[in-house]
Amino acid sequence: MTTSDLSPRESSLARARLSSADPAERVLAWLVPGAFLLLPFAWVIAYLIPPLNHDVAVILAISDRWLGGERMYVDMIDVNPPLIFMLNLIPAAVSRLLSTQDTQALVLCVLALALWSSVVSWRMFPTLTEPAARSQHMIFLPLVLFLAVVYPGEMYAQREHLMLLGAVPYVMLAAARFDGLKVPRGRLISIAIVAGLGFALKPHFLAIPLLVEVYLLASRGWRKTLTDTVPWILLGVLVAYVAAAWFVTPDYFTSVLPLIFDSYEEIGGTNPLHVLYGRLLAPFMLMMIPLTIGAFLLRLSPLTRMAGLAALGGAVAGVAQAKGWPYHLLPAQVMTLLLTVLVICQGIDKLLGERLAADRASPLMPVLSMAPLRLTVGALMLMLFCLAGATRTTFYDQLNFDNSQAGKLLKLVKKYAQGQPVLIISPGIYPHFPVLNYANARLAMRFQTIWPLQGAYESCRPEEARYHDVDKMPPMEQLLRRAVSEDFVKYHPALVVMDKNPGIRLCGGREFDLTEYFLSIPAFAEEWKNYDIVAQFDRYVLFKRKAPGDIAPTEEPLADGN
Repeated sequence: MTTSDLSPRESSLARARLSSADPAERVLAWLVPGAFLLLPFAWVIAYLIPPLNHDVAVILAISDRWLGGERMYVDMIDVNPPLIFMLNLIPAAVSRLLSTQDTQALVLCVLALALWSSVVSWRMFPTLTEPAARSQHMIFLPLVLFLAVVYPGEMYAQREHLMLLGAVPYVMLAAARFDGLKVPRGRLISIAIVAGLGFALKPHFLAIPLLVEVYLLASRGWRKTLTDTVPWILLGVLVAYVAAAWFVTPDYFTSVLPLIFDSYEEIGGTNPLHVLYGRLLAPFMLMMIPLTIGAFLLRLSPLTRMAGLAALGGAVAGVAQAKGWPYHLLPAQVMTLLLTVLVICQGIDKLLGERLAADRASPLMPVLSMAPLRLTVGALMLMLFCLAGATRTTFYDQLNFDNSQAGKLLKLVKKYAQGQPVLIISPGIYPHFPVLNYANARLAMRFQTIWPLQGAYESCRPEEARYHDVDKMPPMEQLLRRAVSEDFVKYHPALVVMDKNPGIRLCGGREFDLTEYFLSIPAFAEEWKNYDIVAQFDRYVLFKRKAPGDIAPTEEPLADGN
């Protein structure tokens, strides 16, 4: 049926309806997805404003010191494997090259990776769907930008976030490989390399490619798998990384790993079942499991199935770490959202296809159908932004930074030690990171926290002595004592920040007093004479180094830190 088949009055009404629909359609065409393509940049602006995530900040600070010539895992000791520090050399170098704040350089470098991930995924998407998949085509680019930039929130630039920026294009590539589609060689190699680096950031992340590659192997057989270059590139990246890490940072394997197995793994841990049933994962599992099963049973698109497998792999990775920290569960959440939106949009496209087929004779239907479709897609994106707003503290952290614990400490550090070494003896990373980043100050201690001391007293019983005898101390405690006292004397920090909360359980009927504990070390106690208390803030006591004329010379050097 066409407009020529209508009566003059009906034809006039039809033209009037089409004309009146045009302005609204044009507005919707700009707003959806246009508005949602612009909104993520508001989050980018927020990320450029303090505070940067404390875990991200400490890794960046260590990489900057490494770039400056200090020895990794010797002058700076951290439990994280070398790859994340290697990658952070890039923003550290950009910061030095452009003479800009290193935190801002990091945000912009991660943004560049996020844009690459989104654009590559978007360019691959049309080959993985039918032209009739209108809602999927309409929502996909704003969706991947949302997942890459907005949803991470305060977890922006965490290792989980970086891994996801490589994992989403990898999932797209896996769907193309399942269908036997040709992918430009340069794009294939770049996706595989970036994904390989992302999965290598933590051994737990390998659960995602393991599930995907096993499914591809079962679906396509050994012959196609053996001739597929992607698994070999992934394996090559992993092998090259391990070899480079052993060659460049051998101390990680010989010194740090034994410490991790001896003490760190027990700190802050929980039962994996508690992670599985916790509020950060359980609601997503309720969506992930039935939708993944449905994707396979209903033979939904290969991309949907791959997203389901990646979501399950992200959940396995989060549970395996047995900590329950929010960023550990970010991959499971992001992949579940991707899976959910793909399933919903496939349902919308199926219903729309049936409606269009039934009304194909009407001249109005192709025009009028797009307005409600755009409204539906817009409502779905709006729900996702509301979800991010309800679960993330972005913008609130930035607006309240000056009155936050980190903001107040930053004012004190800038006042007494801007650009100078600062010794912070504390069980936590926050708030002294990112405070030291913004004050351009260096931590005057090779350990970033006192976690070896926490590990040494993790299993102490209430009836035991409050402090271990020197000759009965475990090796990790002896190492920390020696490191703290040596670094204290070496750096002569302008400011010492002592935490009144040691994060160590009660033993011997007494609280653990960090000041009392370290003053039992002769070298530390001698250097301590050069400091006066200047402020008490929250749980912290601040001591400033005396002026050079007020410091009495040391008559003779003191022995070890024990």
